[in-house]
Amino acid sequence: MPRPLTRARLAGLVPDRGPPRLLAWSTLADSIGFGLWVTGSVIFFTRSVGLTASQVGIGLSIAGLLGFAASVPFGHLADRLGAREVATALALLNALLFGCYALVHSFATFVVVVSLVAVVESGNHAVRNALVAGVMGSGSRVRVRAYLRSVLNVGISLGAVLAGIALHADTRGAYLALVAGQAGSFLVVAVITLRLPHVPPAPAEQRAGRRWLALRDLPFLAVTGLSGVLVINSSILMIALPLWVVQRTAAPRSTVAALFLLNTVMAVLFQVRASRGSEEVTGAARAGRWSAFATAAACVGYAAAAGLPASYAVALLVTGTALLTVGELWQSASSWGLGYELAAPQAQGQYQGVFALGFGGQEIVGPAFVTLLALSWGLTGWLTIAAVVLAGGLALPPVARWAARTRADYWPATGAEGDPDGADETAASRESSG
Repeated sequence: MPRPLTRARLAGLVPDRGPPRLLAWSTLADSIGFGLWVTGSVIFFTRSVGLTASQVGIGLSIAGLLGFAASVPFGHLADRLGAREVATALALLNALLFGCYALVHSFATFVVVVSLVAVVESGNHAVRNALVAGVMGSGSRVRVRAYLRSVLNVGISLGAVLAGIALHADTRGAYLALVAGQAGSFLVVAVITLRLPHVPPAPAEQRAGRRWLALRDLPFLAVTGLSGVLVINSSILMIALPLWVVQRTAAPRSTVAALFLLNTVMAVLFQVRASRGSEEVTGAARAGRWSAFATAAACVGYAAAAGLPASYAVALLVTGTALLTVGELWQSASSWGLGYELAAPQAQGQYQGVFALGFGGQEIVGPAFVTLLALSWGLTGWLTIAAVVLAGGLALPPVARWAARTRADYWPATGAEGDPDGADETAASRESSG
């Protein structure tokens, strides 16, 4: 009996055949390349290219600002030309741009290349989200995104392990292998993406009056902003937590690696389960509220770890990270449900591009915000972070209900005879035929 049960659980981690599995293979290839690059890129730029750490930081900041708003026009392009074709083109362009890193030998060329990469990557996220919306039916999008999130964490971990080999070698050739690995992963992504069903763009008459529709959708913009507040848990995990562990607690430095491993394992095993119920607006908003409670509780746990003996500090840090990860899983599910279900069916590209602005804004503001509060204010800072997250989570359900009630005010007729669900029926039929 235990054997079939184990197989059943493992099968639950594997997406269905057809578009879901193709999307998973594409995500795996992309995430392995990303794991390679994110693990070794800073070392490559400093050890192999010869840039200083401050130059790398300045260049990445410039790139982040330039790439911030690129998701909206690229998403609009996907609506006009087809998400599959635009996603394929962006993957090929990414492969070319990452290959250009091998030619970088100065700060100026670094800024140019890293900025172009940031612009394309920003657009690529929106287009890939629109592609999932286009090839999957409304009822399965969130579940598929949960599978992809699990695959993403597995791929990043594999890429990080491979990057460790290059970092150990510490040679120009080894660092160029990181560049080649990331560029090659995008070529694989492009090939797999072409095997997905074609997502036809909306006819010209349906696009009339819909240019920058998402930017005029005030309730959707409000949901985007609140969702951006909730995703601050990523800055807590990646930025504030490591610094807090090392500078303000008695926990060993190696605890940071263990906490990251805990987060990754939980994300792989439980993301699909945490997404259940978020396929519609009410459930997605509720998941966002639960996320806020879990993240706020994690902040309290982290704050309490300061000044305690090492064993107690480690216990609180582990508990806090488990809570933070649960909050992350619910937040992800919430964002997928709200981002898809509140978007105009025939304008998913630009809606996903606008929704990405909330996350982009957090990436710009979040690291400085959580670091300043946690490291400078201590307990008061952690409680302030918790209060901000709670405010966003509690506000999300009523704002999401407002957005759901006002869809007819912002959506032009889209499907057959003006039925906005027509696009989802078409997507479902493509899914079954794929």
